[in-house]
Amino acid sequence: MDLLPGVDLNDEADLILLRSFFSTTAPGVIRAEMEGQGGGTLFCLELSVGAVAGLHRDDGPVALKRFASGTDPAHIAACHALQRHLFASGFPCPEPLQLLSQPLAWVERWDTRGAWVDGNQPAWRARLAALLARQVDLSRSFVAHFPPRRGAGKLWPEPHNALFDFSRPHPELDGIRARIPAPGGEEVVAHLDWSAKHFRHVGEQISVVYDWDSVQRVPEAAAVGQAALDLPATHVLDVRQQPTFEEMAAFRALYPRPVDERSFWRAIVRGQAYTARCVASHTPDAGNQPLQVLRELLAWLGW
Repeated sequence: MDLLPGVDLNDEADLILLRSFFSTTAPGVIRAEMEGQGGGTLFCLELSVGAVAGLHRDDGPVALKRFASGTDPAHIAACHALQRHLFASGFPCPEPLQLLSQPLAWVERWDTRGAWVDGNQPAWRARLAALLARQVDLSRSFVAHFPPRRGAGKLWPEPHNALFDFSRPHPELDGIRARIPAPGGEEVVAHLDWSAKHFRHVGEQISVVYDWDSVQRVPEAAAVGQAALDLPATHVLDVRQQPTFEEMAAFRALYPRPVDERSFWRAIVRGQAYTARCVASHTPDAGNQPLQVLRELLAWLGW
């Protein structure tokens, strides 16, 4: 019996992530923990920023997302409340069911309606720009009380999982982050991993958007810039992962409201620098493709 379907116990990256979520790599212990906390039978497990288990329960299949130790409980509670509000408003997101503590986790309805989106398609770029604006509008009542992002004001945020280590300096990337200021402007509450791997569609309509712990309070230009950068990213389709600079600019033009152009590109440069910094944790600069893209972007912008 495969105790942790979806996890490769011979892969060092999976083992590092298991330790970060469960303090063990013992598959029987991990399975028992997830089934006990979620109240069902595990049928799959995926590891990334959180550990997401699919569980069969009497009330239907659910997704249990376990968060790493050190995750801010106030942020997760705010994200859960926002997801409940969005679901009640008819926004295409999984139905949130439970917020759990000790250890920190949540449960949502298992929702796999539709096919994955190819974010390289111009029609989807336009629809997803409009959908992001709708999410921002539906979330305006949360802005005043949404917890600030941890590490705001630091040179780098905390890496998003245990695979990446920012403790060693990287003079080139550190210098870029230091000289390109963070975007400013009116703050919104927005999904900051607006990428194809989180979208399914039925026909021309988005049927579900995943990953609601990625919500943060940021300037609107930062949300739009990050979305323009991330849009094609997916591990479930064999498609181009990196948008062209012209495609990023097109996303801004398609967004229903004007956003400051310089702040928009600052967000993209800083976001690309973060990706390059993650890759630099384990890859020499010569093989760091995000770093090469960042250099080309700065030259294209004349920065």
